Amino acid sequence: MARLQIFKGDLTNALEDHFDDHRWMLDLQTGEVVLVPGVSSMFDEEEFAELEEQIEIEPERFRQIEPLPSRVGFDIMAEFAEDLPDSALKDHLFRALNSRHPFRYFKDVLCEDERVRQAYFDFKDEQMLIHAREWLDDEDIDAELVPYQPGGKY
Repeated sequence: MARLQIFKGDLTNALEDHFDDHRWMLDLQTGEVVLVPGVSSMFDEEEFAELEEQIEIEPERFRQIEPLPSRVGFDIMAEFAEDLPDSALKDHLFRALNSRHPFRYFKDVLCEDERVRQAYFDFKDEQMLIHAREWLDDEDIDAELVPYQPGGKY
């Protein structure tokens, strides 16, 4: 049996998603990360009825992906800021982290410098891959995280 392959961006996105109107499941047969809308969701329920039925019939086939605590995202931002050389930008990032809305203000500050912004998103992607691998290990799922290839499955 081939090792399960999961699009890394799908799993990391599910681990970061804190919206309450849906949940994410990993299909242990296909490696697909699937969205299961909640009752208050704006998604068409009929479109997902077959998936809901499949999950009900074969619950062992699916594993719910619980989002990481928001503290993980905060820690990633803080670690990135800490690794920057001393500068006004670094000071602004730390002020953002200590504000009432640290996630929003941190990203606002990143917009001041495109290179630093891209460096942050690259850093965050690497950190989220580490968390995704840890989640797979914790769930005892033997899988390979693969990049999305446009035009092909993997």
